[in-house]
Order: sequence, then C-alpha cells, then structure tokens
Amino acid sequence: MNKENKITITIVFLIVIFLIQYYLLMTKSTEGHILDYKYSTEHIQFSYRMQEMLSKVVASKIDSDSKFTFVTNYDDEIYNLGGMDFLILRYELFPIEMITRSKYNIPIRNNPDSKQLIKRYDVDYILAVNENLELYDYVTTKELTLYKVVDKKNNKLEVVFENDMSLYGFYDLYYRDNETEYFFDMLEEAKKQIAMYQDHNAYQIIRTFIDDLFANEEYSLGVEYASYYLSSINAIDEKFNIYLGDYYFDNNDYNNAKKYYSACLHNDLCDSSYVNKKLAEINMKGE
Repeated sequence: MNKENKITITIVFLIVIFLIQYYLLMTKSTEGHILDYKYSTEHIQFSYRMQEMLSKVVASKIDSDSKFTFVTNYDDEIYNLGGMDFLILRYELFPIEMITRSKYNIPIRNNPDSKQLIKRYDVDYILAVNENLELYDYVTTKELTLYKVVDKKNNKLEVVFENDMSLYGFYDLYYRDNETEYFFDMLEEAKKQIAMYQDHNAYQIIRTFIDDLFANEEYSLGVEYASYYLSSINAIDEKFNIYLGDYYFDNNDYNNAKKYYSACLHNDLCDSSYVNKKLAEINMKGE
C-alpha cells in the first residue's frame, strides 16, 4: 500500500470516528445541544432554567477569587450535574475556579476518604446537594446547602445559604427581594414550555410551586398561578379547584367558591365528601 492510500484510509477512518461521536453526542446526551446550530433556547427543558437560577444564586454568594466545588449523594437524582446542567453552572460561575470531575463530586457517601476534599483541593466553598448529606461533621437538612470553608486546617464550615431545589425555594431564597423581574421571567418561560412543548418537567415544577405558595399562605401569587393552571392546563384539577374554592369561601366570595368546588366534582380524584360539605355550607348561607 503506497503512502497516498494510507493517508486516504486514515482520513476516512477519522471522519467515520468523528461522525459516530457526533451522532452519540446529538442523540445520547445533552452535551450535543451546543453543537446543534438549529438548537435554540425555545427547546431547552425548564429544568435547565432551574439550573440557571441555582447558578446565579451561587455566583452571587461566593467571592470571585475563590475555589468552588460541589458534592451530592445523587441517589434520588434531585440534582445530577452533567451535560447541559454542568455547562450552565460553569458559565454562570466563570471566572470563579470550579473544581469538577473529582472523585469527591458524586456520590460523596461512597467515597471512603471524603474528609480529604478540602485538604486535597484547597476549596473555599462547597455546594452540598441532597438532604441528609454528611460532610465532615455537618449534615444537610435541605436539598441545597452552600458552605463556606472558614477554617481549612480544622475543616470548619459555615452555612452561606440553605434551601430547597424548587421554584418556591428560589423565590424565597433570592428573587423575592433582589431579582423579582428575572424570577417571573423564568415563570413565563415555564408557561411557554408548557404551551408549546408540553414540557412535563415544567408541569411538575409549576404544580409544586402552587402547592408551596398555598402552604406558605402566599395567597395572592397562589391564586394567580392556580387560576393560570386551571385555565390553561387542567380545568378540573382536584387539588387546585379546592385551593381556590377554599380561598374564595374564606373571603366570603361564595359565587366563585361554588364555581371551583363544582369544577372539582368533575374529577374522579376530587375529595367529593369535603367539597359537598362546603357546597352545603354555601347553600345554608343562601348563596
């Protein structure tokens, strides 16, 4: 085989390898999105917007000349840094030095020498993800906990913030007072994903947000988003119709209360005994 043929075969071989790798990136992982010129933010799942919000919070809480890393138990997949999630975090934290892909990142509970993390990498901040995650002498109680290393020699940590990986967690943690417009822009993005792409992830995130709003008596926002959900997604939702029925009942708006209670009864999952009891109370009031 002459030299020219060898070169030709080598080039063809390399092209085949490239095409295979490109195909795997595009079809088997989220990393491929950055290579797709047709790919736009319109198609990005809302969970990636959640990662963006988390990254902005973390970036606002740590010093720019620090070293940062993350640890997680990862078993329940509340948070899995990989692919697009990983790229978003690195982009938002740049130029902060981010220690990644070490054996300490995931899952931390399976690492026998996890207490060497600070010593080995000289980190200043550690984002711990998952509840009940043990790190040195500390145990997390929330899904997200950002620690600052205040004493590297003795492995002493200080909690910078802790909260849940949810829309309400971000709303309560940071965007309530500081970046409200940005936060609500993200909610509008969730609505868009639902309307245009039936993003199941966005459905669940919005549902949990509404639950949290009512649980924390944030009724103004809760009524707004429960009303949106019923008008745009599921008019007979068994939970949100009761939320709104109760809200209007407690505010003596019995016409609206009856409207939402009655809508709930069209859903087989509705707590009909509770709803019928409330409707009977309304009828006793002569409404």
